[in-house]
Order: sequence, then structure tokens, then C-alpha cells
Amino acid sequence: VSSIAADSKNLQMRPQKHPLGQIFAVSDSFSADAPPNERLFKTTSDYLYGQYYEIWKPDGHGRNYYLFQNYFHLYSLPSKNERDQLFCLHTEPEEPFEPIASRVKSTPHIHVNVKEDRLAPLSKAHFPICYSTTEAVLRSLQVFDKVFSEALGVIRHEVVDRYI
Repeated sequence: VSSIAADSKNLQMRPQKHPLGQIFAVSDSFSADAPPNERLFKTTSDYLYGQYYEIWKPDGHGRNYYLFQNYFHLYSLPSKNERDQLFCLHTEPEEPFEPIASRVKSTPHIHVNVKEDRLAPLSKAHFPICYSTTEAVLRSLQVFDKVFSEALGVIRHEVVDRYI
């Protein structure tokens, strides 16, 4: 997320207990004391804020952890008490490869937020970043991280930079 953050040197990622294992949430001084899934950081745009967190689960022996889910949300904050989520980039690697409804969730995918009731089903849609290479992306954490970082780079270029 450092490519989208206003001040990447000021970002913090602290572990905290979570019902599924551990949660690591990114924050800057803007929301460092908020609960992990509510921490925000300023982006390079004065109008948009990011949120990133990862949930790691222990394996059957409790000695090693694996990535269960990760989330990047992009928000507009019209006021201190209001958040408008524009969209979310996240992954659920535990989802099986079949059927298609699960496979689109197992690699990085985007959700678009809509406010109009007639468009509400669109918020439930999963737009995969790399559907045809699902198995290759999930083969290693390094490959997964590279793909997720590239997707964040596209978000910065196509969304965040348009608000500067």
C-alpha cells in the first residue's frame, strides 16, 4: 500500500488477536487507535483514504500461519462521521477453484460500491484481476504479493491520481 499512501514512511502495521488468528492492519497517525478493521491511512489524494488489513490463520498445529484474507478499501470521507466506500480489492485464498462463484474470490478481485438501490446487486459482484492464472497466483506468497501490488498500482493510476 506504500504506493498509494501519502506518507509511506509513517505507515504502521501492527498485529492484533482476531477470532480466526491474527489481524495486521495498516494505519498512519490518522487512525492508529481505531479497531484494526477500521484503521485508515491518507492517500496521495486529499479526498481519498485507504484501508488495508490481512487476516492470518494458524495451521492445524498452531505453529505456522497462512493468509486467510486480505482487504484494501478506498474511501471518500465527506465528513468525520461519514465514509463512502468507492471500491474494495481483496482476496479469499481459501475459496475452492470451482465453481466459478468461488474461483473469482480466491485471487485478487474488486468489488464496486454503488449507492442506488436498483444497482445494489453490482456490489456483490466479484471482478477478478487474474482469473486465468488463479493457480499460479496462489502458488507462492511472493507471486501473490506481486500481483496484489500491481493491482494497487493500477488503482493508484486509474483512481487515486485522478483526485489529485
